[in-house]
Amino acid sequence: MRDMDDVDGFDFSIGGVVNGQWMNFNSNPQMIEDWQILSSYRNNPQCGTATINRIIHQKYRVEATEQSKYRKRSTKNILGTDGIVYGEKVINVRNQSRKKPWEGYPNDEQCQNYIANGEVGIVEKIWQKPKARANTHQVRFSSQPNHSYNWPSEVNNEGNADLELAYALTVHKAQGSEFGKVILVLSEPCNLLSKEMLYTAITRQKDKLIILYNAEAYNLRSYSSMEYSDIARRFTSLFEKPEIVEYNKKFYEANLIHKTIRGELVRSKSEVIIANMLFERGIHYEYEKELVLEDDGKKIPDFTITVAGRDEPVYWEHCGMMSNADYVRRWELKRAVYEKHGIIENKNLIVSEENDSFDSQMIAALIDQYDLGW
Repeated sequence: MRDMDDVDGFDFSIGGVVNGQWMNFNSNPQMIEDWQILSSYRNNPQCGTATINRIIHQKYRVEATEQSKYRKRSTKNILGTDGIVYGEKVINVRNQSRKKPWEGYPNDEQCQNYIANGEVGIVEKIWQKPKARANTHQVRFSSQPNHSYNWPSEVNNEGNADLELAYALTVHKAQGSEFGKVILVLSEPCNLLSKEMLYTAITRQKDKLIILYNAEAYNLRSYSSMEYSDIARRFTSLFEKPEIVEYNKKFYEANLIHKTIRGELVRSKSEVIIANMLFERGIHYEYEKELVLEDDGKKIPDFTITVAGRDEPVYWEHCGMMSNADYVRRWELKRAVYEKHGIIENKNLIVSEENDSFDSQMIAALIDQYDLGW
């Protein structure tokens, strides 16, 4: 798209093809998965999928006539509670069997006669008959690109529908799917956002991920902690009574979190050992305290240690995945930033490494080596 008002660019991005003076949508239904907007909310008035879908529907379908070079098929009767018209990106929201449009349909012997919950498609044709009840929306799904299915062009009396607009989907509905480009909309405060949901959201893309976030980007790092894990807050043991612990007015299964003697949650068992050894020796530390490094932004050392008699703190980074090449690359970039700002190993930076095993004696030796004190 050239800009926000480029309706034709928008149409091309979801598979629109020009035929003479008309914009058609039946040639490449798989293009509707080239991009996808995701949100953790459905009904949030600011950033929920219902709001986003309504804005896009209004701008690029209802009000788009004068901004397009090409004509689109009219829609006499809208479909569903979202007011679906010709050329809309839609999602099927329930498992259902459906008949193929007619006998002799191209490759109809391969037609599944079934559409699963979560399949995404595009309204490629509107059948408008003299009797309103015969009007149908014809939809082609990316999972079955050689076939189409029809839905009556109406809003049912129950106020629900099999098809909904799908320019924006909740992270939950996008589970198991992949898209070329994902635009992830996040808004704080977000009670629904968890470690697992964020992981699901950022792994839906194949080519590019864009995050629209109303807070500083580094805040997203906190969601990698078990404090924000949905799994750690589930008490579903079938064979024994779960051991429940409280942290920051939330309750967790003790076996699923990493808690230090001092009572804080850390990210790994290795960090538990380091924190406990520092605590037992009476060494004052802060876990994951933000460090502002001028133009290089904020970094978060694992431990920031205050040492008696020293004006500057000592920082401790535990590198727990040194067998992973990408992890090593990211660590080297972080180390270079530290050195730029005078945080140097063997001076005021402690670095402990872990490959396939953890050596607690190495941790004790580092504490002695840097004379952190008892």
